[in-house]
Amino acid sequence: MYINYWGLKKHPFDNVPDPEMYFDMHQSVDDAVSEVLFAIEEGDECLAVVVGEVGVGKTMCLRIVLDSLDHEKYRIAFITNPDMTFTQLLREIVGQLEGKQCEETRKDRLFEMFNKILFETNDKGKRVVIFIDEGNVIKPHNLDSLRLLTNMQDDKQNLFTIVLAGQPELGRRLEDPRRANLFQRIGVYCKIHGLDSLEVMKDYIEHRLERAGISGRKIFTDDAFKIIWDNSDKGTPRIINKLCKLSLKAGETNELKEIGAEVINGIASRFMRTYRKQRPKPPVVEVIEESGKEDEEESLPPIQDLPKRQEPEVKKTPPSPPIPAPIPAVKQPVKEPPVIGVIKEPPKDMEKPLLPIQDLLKKKELEVKKTPPSPPIPAPIPAAKQPVKEPPVIGVIKEPVKDKEKWLLSAQDLLKKKELEVKKTPSSPPIPAPIPAAKQPAKEPEKKSEKPVPPKLDGGKKLLSKKEMEDLASKLATERIQNLKNVADPFDEWEKARDEILFKMQKDNSGK
Repeated sequence: MYINYWGLKKHPFDNVPDPEMYFDMHQSVDDAVSEVLFAIEEGDECLAVVVGEVGVGKTMCLRIVLDSLDHEKYRIAFITNPDMTFTQLLREIVGQLEGKQCEETRKDRLFEMFNKILFETNDKGKRVVIFIDEGNVIKPHNLDSLRLLTNMQDDKQNLFTIVLAGQPELGRRLEDPRRANLFQRIGVYCKIHGLDSLEVMKDYIEHRLERAGISGRKIFTDDAFKIIWDNSDKGTPRIINKLCKLSLKAGETNELKEIGAEVINGIASRFMRTYRKQRPKPPVVEVIEESGKEDEEESLPPIQDLPKRQEPEVKKTPPSPPIPAPIPAVKQPVKEPPVIGVIKEPPKDMEKPLLPIQDLLKKKELEVKKTPPSPPIPAPIPAAKQPVKEPPVIGVIKEPVKDKEKWLLSAQDLLKKKELEVKKTPSSPPIPAPIPAAKQPAKEPEKKSEKPVPPKLDGGKKLLSKKEMEDLASKLATERIQNLKNVADPFDEWEKARDEILFKMQKDNSGK
């Protein structure tokens, strides 16, 4: 072990709050110990607070105060982890003061038990002291509950003192204006920081080595002390202890007689924070030797002999001609895409007005009539295999009508006709082979009348095909538009009329 190698009796740099290793030259810790002892023994204060950064010696301060008290005069509870509910915290305090585990879970009963302990201790001529370390983890609402504890006092004196220690976050919470009633009850408010200087740190390290068993022997070199100070984060005792402890172990491993700067640098590099910004190096200033200056002064001519610098003549440039204003570009007319089915009103400057809707429709009919009829499509030759029957469409019976118009029977006539056929059909004979349909000669298309009216049958309404309904709706809409006057957009009205007529025809065809 390294303590045997260096001739030590105990570990000098363990990060534990050992009161035997207390260094009274740590000014801020020494002041905090004195002030807290005053608040307990003489000041009769109900609350003392110690605040400091991580590793500067807050727990050591509480331990020094605890060891300095006369335990025959004080009844003490020491809470190291207050991260709990207030009921659990109060139960832990009551258990330590009574010297046994407290099983009570009701908050009101715990208050009664704590109040009873206070008066019993006061009757015996003693005083209750409660130490709470790591007070920064106490929840904010628990701090308000601690204030309620401070109300449990006698009319003439305080019956107990709470010593609260924690990181700067605890101080910020206590200083919050919303907790002014708690902050005003603080009798002692101490702030601890690191060691003051490099010389104090050197005394701190040598003090701990002496307490561990080394006296009159130098282990760390002066360069090593400087490197330790540079890496101790402003003299933080916890970091100093860590660097010294690991360097002693490295010296044993490498069989060194003393610890130099190289060993400390190697250990400190392992704990260097990579996110910390490196300080910029100062610029290198070249220093000219005096001999060089004398040589330079001898070689330079006197100021009177130096020729005057001739300033170059500045030629007056003629003013530049004014920049002509840019010619605005001719805006090209943007062609809008044609909108299908919409006829815009003709502009005033057009020479030829647009044809009315009636002339357009007549022109369209003439073009349709001029187109030659398509040749008849020959019927396909039936294959030897039995043709597949199409599934029957229930409620629809096709039958030829004059003028090649195929009308469909309504649902009521279909049902009646179907019933008659079922009655007339005898027992089903064997199904004969299907006879191929004979080719029917294509009839020449006959001219449609201008106002086609669907013929009526005795059975009921007839149904048009989709194309026939569209043609009929178009012609009926044209007639409706011709009878209207003062129409703003004839084509739009014609489309609305055609859609309305087509909707009614489809509704009639569906039988609704």
